[in-house]
Amino acid sequence: MRKPLFKLTFAAAALSAFALGGMPNEAEAQVNLPDANCGTTLANNCLEFGDFSVYSLGLLSFYQQEFNLFGGFDFTYKPNEAIVNVIDGAGQGTQTQGTGTVIDDPFRAMTGTSDNMLFVMSGTSITTSPGTIPSDPAGGPAAPHDNHHALGTIVNSNTFTTQEVFQPNPETRFNDPDCQADMNTAGCIVSWDADIAALTAALGGDGLVVMFGNNETGDSGTLEGQNLLAWARATLCDDAGNCITFTLDGTGILPQQGLAQTTDVDDVLPTAGDIWANVHSEICVSQSTGDVFLGPCNDPANPLTDGVTVNQALGVDEAGFAITSDALNAALYSGLYTHLAVDIRFSHLNNGADNVWIMAGEPFIRIPEPGTLLLMGAGLLGLGALRRRS
Repeated sequence: MRKPLFKLTFAAAALSAFALGGMPNEAEAQVNLPDANCGTTLANNCLEFGDFSVYSLGLLSFYQQEFNLFGGFDFTYKPNEAIVNVIDGAGQGTQTQGTGTVIDDPFRAMTGTSDNMLFVMSGTSITTSPGTIPSDPAGGPAAPHDNHHALGTIVNSNTFTTQEVFQPNPETRFNDPDCQADMNTAGCIVSWDADIAALTAALGGDGLVVMFGNNETGDSGTLEGQNLLAWARATLCDDAGNCITFTLDGTGILPQQGLAQTTDVDDVLPTAGDIWANVHSEICVSQSTGDVFLGPCNDPANPLTDGVTVNQALGVDEAGFAITSDALNAALYSGLYTHLAVDIRFSHLNNGADNVWIMAGEPFIRIPEPGTLLLMGAGLLGLGALRRRS
């Protein structure tokens, strides 16, 4: 199938921030991004993956250097500058989220060399040695906000107990017999949790930007190069159990953004109809026009004649992508929700240690005046009712 092209250019937009009550926001954002304008035309700068806008930091940097576009934006790469970590190789976290706080320590990243290794956030019954699914981290909110289970089911839990997923030992991953039979059992599916008040205080009133470091090293099953599959869901709830969800998946404008699940290989998303986001490690960019082909330059389907490869798999200590959602930021600062739960799943991992961390970003979240806050809250509650798990 021929992969469609898209072009990206950038225009700097005026950035402004307003705190509740009209006071200026004095916090300095860690990462500056263009206002999200996702699509496939010359005016666009990102792609939509479900409810999220995803920027390729490698591509942004390439355009800034080679095309002298939109000067002044800062693309931050290093996880050691994170406000909080969600997944990292050492599982150490940051000062903000130290053990015993109301923000979970990070999940340990997967490591190993097996073909098509899977990552799903797991329960305390799972071992944490390399090559296995990591267990629920220390710290974080108190029950019932810890180990949040909203929308955390798995289509085919048998995938984890029958597939040879790490070598040389092909045994099951689980110590708990209940988890071996059904990963949807209580305690087997958990999430990365944070009290929203603590998280927004750490953000300093800025927007939440998720940074992702792709650390794959080679071919994995049917995926070319260093590609992997990803899916994530952020769930915000109040103390009464009213929730709203935001999902990152393979739905978007370009068909090659997503891949359907394959039975007994990677069918571990909540429903059979869910689509994986296809994370391309390499993209090909025209040096003359800025056209982008989602795939390596030597792909037979690539029509670009003057393309240069931009690598988005930058290693364990650099971000390849920045991920934002205006709607999620609005919900975080709405005052309607007390708890954030994050569910992340990967497939076709072949090395692991793919890091995920959170930074404070511009454009700033526009926090409305108290009067409009009430109107926004009513709208969010309505949206939450539509999305709420039955």
